[in-house]
Amino acid sequence: MDERDRLLARDMVGRYRLGYENLALYLAGVLFEKLIDSKLVIQDRAWRGRLNEINLAEKIKQLSPAILQEDSLYKRNDVFTWYMDIGQKPALRKPLSLLYGTRDVEDVRKRLQNFRWLRNFVMHGKLESLRDDHDNKKEDMINYVWAELVPDSFTMAYRHWDKAKGIIGSMKEHSADYMVRAIDEIDILPKDRAVIYSSQVPLELVESDFENLYILRSKLVPFKNFLADWLKKKAPFLITDILTTIDTTSAYIWLPLTREDPETRKGILSCSVSILATPLDFRIYLDFGGQAYLQREVYYDFIDNSPEYQQVIGRINNDGGLEVFDIDWYCHITGRQKVSEWLLDRKAATEAARTKLGTFSKDDGEPLTWNRSLHGYILAKQPLSFSVIEEKIENIIALYRVFQTFAAQKGLKI
Repeated sequence: MDERDRLLARDMVGRYRLGYENLALYLAGVLFEKLIDSKLVIQDRAWRGRLNEINLAEKIKQLSPAILQEDSLYKRNDVFTWYMDIGQKPALRKPLSLLYGTRDVEDVRKRLQNFRWLRNFVMHGKLESLRDDHDNKKEDMINYVWAELVPDSFTMAYRHWDKAKGIIGSMKEHSADYMVRAIDEIDILPKDRAVIYSSQVPLELVESDFENLYILRSKLVPFKNFLADWLKKKAPFLITDILTTIDTTSAYIWLPLTREDPETRKGILSCSVSILATPLDFRIYLDFGGQAYLQREVYYDFIDNSPEYQQVIGRINNDGGLEVFDIDWYCHITGRQKVSEWLLDRKAATEAARTKLGTFSKDDGEPLTWNRSLHGYILAKQPLSFSVIEEKIENIIALYRVFQTFAAQKGLKI
């Protein structure tokens, strides 16, 4: 199984949580068979060239006890607790704990055959005729594929399991949306990277571009590729990552510039120099991802009373255009001031931000959908070229760099 399969497993879970049951179960069916194939190859590499010779039921019969003992069904008997022999009526299904004092590998094999039976209903278009009894939740197979392919993600959700809702039902909707978006963003990356940019005119937006986000994104793709090379010269500690995909319900296009390591992929877990375009404006600012709890805490200390902050603001705000603004639900501005005005009452602003952050728990795993006291530039929709925004990007990179050093002194990597 490769990274794409793991992304598809996350996509499957996210779609199921958001209500797209049929598509999620179809993905589960496809991934289930690939998973069984993978187990056989791990068991014996000689199976690699013979997988097409036998059907799925026979593949499951060929799995060794050693492989089955490593299976999630064997290890997580609090999650997967029942099976039925093929042909039994739902009323005859019994929990494994009632059938046996302890689980053995043959219990696992029978459960895998149950999943095969469910997978066949899905893949042959008979899903609507399948009973969804209390003891036969369809999401069992989804949970199984999830636990096998993305165990870290499954374990995190398991910790927040509300028994009345189920593991997937206990997830926050916006966490599920992140899981769905990931595969879209990975799929489009090679296509975006293939777009050629003009070094003479890396960005040229007209006002009407803001009226159609598809047009706007098409112009930001070559600009992103230009920035990737520009950063190598100007700020080699940063890279471009995603340019968010859009649909007709989208409110913005986001391009984060983040440090290059897997821990902060897509800027979600840390701080980024962000470029964000909406139908109303174009923003360049210091941003914090949905899981950046500690980073926000240190940021409020940084902007509240540090001499480093005072010095960098004095250096980058020569034209007085720098603003401080608050965001709700990812992109909606709920308040904005010139930084010179904000400084007059920054103690109250940072204290309010700390208080708000204190009402959330990092252990809950719930992404933060808001930001407070962000610093950056908000340009109303207008014709834009790179020459207009280059210095502004450099200024926010300078702010990022100083904050990064400040955070390192506090023991936090930004």
